[in-house]
Parts: sequence; C-alpha cells; structure tokens
Amino acid sequence: MGVEFGGKVMREFIGAILFLLCCGLAGCDDAGSTPNATDVGDEFRDATASDSTTQPDTVISDTVDTVDTVESDVTADIGFLDTDSDGIPDEVDNCTQVANPLQEDRDIDGRGDVCDGDLDGDGIPNAVDLAPNDPNFPGVAALGAVYGHSAKILYRMNVDTYQVTNIGPFVWPNDTPDQSMTDLAIDQFGTLFGISYEYVYTCNPSTAVCTQLAILPEQFNGLTVVPVGTVSPNQEALVGVSNSGNWVWIQVSGTTATLVPLGSYGGNYTSSGDAFSIGGVGTFASVDKGLQADDVIVEVNPATGQVLREIGTLSGYGNAWGLAGWTGRVFAFDAGGAILEVDIGTGTHTVVANTSVEWWGAGVGTVKN
Repeated sequence: MGVEFGGKVMREFIGAILFLLCCGLAGCDDAGSTPNATDVGDEFRDATASDSTTQPDTVISDTVDTVDTVESDVTADIGFLDTDSDGIPDEVDNCTQVANPLQEDRDIDGRGDVCDGDLDGDGIPNAVDLAPNDPNFPGVAALGAVYGHSAKILYRMNVDTYQVTNIGPFVWPNDTPDQSMTDLAIDQFGTLFGISYEYVYTCNPSTAVCTQLAILPEQFNGLTVVPVGTVSPNQEALVGVSNSGNWVWIQVSGTTATLVPLGSYGGNYTSSGDAFSIGGVGTFASVDKGLQADDVIVEVNPATGQVLREIGTLSGYGNAWGLAGWTGRVFAFDAGGAILEVDIGTGTHTVVANTSVEWWGAGVGTVKN
C-alpha cells in the first residue's frame, strides 16, 4: 500500500534533508539548528558558480573562486616563469625567448642553439661563417699578427717582435692543384681569403689548407677587405685590385664570383701589388707612380680606390708586392725579401726584417688592434 505525501509534508521533508546535508558539510551553530554560512562557503571552494539553498527562515549562499584561479595564484607565488612556454623555467632555460624544450647547445656555451649567433663557437657569426656548424673551418687568424706569403707558402709575422713564422705550404684542392697565391686578405672575424690567377679561396690561417670558393672572371694582383658601411651598408666587402689600379668588389655567391667595378687609383698610379684597410686607421696601397722605379705608399678612398694622398716613397724598393698594417704603421713586404715598417704620420720607413722569402702578398684584419 503506497503512502501519499501532501504538498506541505513534501516541502517539510525536503527541507529536513537539506538541513541535515548542510549541517553535515558545514556544521551547525551552538544551538544545533542554524548552519554556519561562512563554513559552507569554504567547503564549496571547488564550485564553479554561485550556489544557494533554502531552509525555513534561513538562506545559505556563496559565490566561489574557480580551481584555475587558485592554481594561478599558487603558480605566481612560487615564481615559476616560462616566457617562451616551452616547459623550461626561465631561470634554467638556455634560451628564454624562443621555445626549445630539448635545450640543444652544440658548442656548450650556455646559450641554446635556437638563439645562438655562433653555433660552433669559433668566433665567427653564423651569418658570415662559411661553415656555421664546423668549429675548425674556415679557421681564425691569430691576434697580434699579420700574414705574408710567397707564391707557395704562408707565413705569420708578430707585429711587435717582427718574428716570422713559416705556417707551411698552401694545400690546394685536388681539382685545382699547383696554384700560385697572388694575394690574401683577412676580414674582421679572422677569416682568411686568397686569390690565385684563376680562383678565390679561403685558407686556414693555422694550416694553410685552402678551399676553393669561386672562379675569378679576371686576374688581380692585390686583395683587401674593406669595413662594413664602406661599399655595403651591412657587410664587409672583398675588393680586388687589378694591375692597372682598378678597384673591384668581388661578390662570392655559391661557386660564382661577380665583379662590381668601384673605381681606380686614378692619375698616373697603378698597382704595385697590394692594399689593406683597417677601420679607424685607413686604407693604404703600394703603387707604381708613372716611370718611377721606387714604390709609393698611398692612402686611398676605400669605397672607390682613388688616391687621397702619398704617405712616402720606399727608396730602393720597387717590388712591395705585399702590404699589411697596424695602428699607425704600414708593413711593406718586398719581393727581394725585406720587410719594411712605414710610419703613417711621417712617411719614413725602416727595414725591420731581412728574409730569403720572395714576398708575393700580405694581409691583416679590418679591425683596429
């Protein structure tokens, strides 16, 4: 036999159930009859919306925080910052601005590969490194030194003691054997470039091993690198000097060398064999002047090659085929074996070394030391 509940009985029954439920969750006051609204709110901290219930003469309500808010507060409190959202806290992330969850660091320098401007750690930025993943290629020139060479052998000279060190014979690629190096040049990062009558190379300054870069469309007897902003606003430029004194930008792309004429020495000056350029010091060349037997050291405009002024005449020396420099000094390498130091301010010269080398060229980096 079923039991029927009237509306009033039903309301009282439900109210009693809710009352017991609230007391069980939140506890009751000292009288044992009125739920503690504050405690109820604490127990409903997991809720995601406003909750309310009614009991005769009593209303229990609470607006609660979400779980996400609580978690965010905790995260902020413990200081876990991950700028690039790769799961690695910034305080231990080796690249905080670019996501790199694997933390690759090829050269183990503490900077992640994805934001490392020099991946192989050889001191040459990736953008101009001929092999950005190989720390042994192309090699870096020594500090405090200039480089000279004969047709077949590379040398290094200490700029303070004038001691000349034989690096060794040039090692040519198998497909271009038995070349003659007509000149070399060094950029700001220590990469050594060289030219023969037919090709452009890069050579390791420590081993003299050469790698062909491109075929030369014409011959040059002089080579230099001019600083950033001289010919190109964002990069250094490799410049070849022809026998007639023409100044030509050699642009190497892939295995192709494109030549861009820039100007010439002008007047009755032609190339004796070399030039060099150092930012903040100047650009200088060894030239033949008309029918004069002795070579002349001149300062030139690095953007065009035009002669600006004569520094001095090398009396008794007419084959200064190699030229390099240091702050305030020019080193002229004569084919007869002598190495001369020329004072840029006075134009006077002194023999600092006599060798048995038939000097064909020389080079120095573009950064003042």
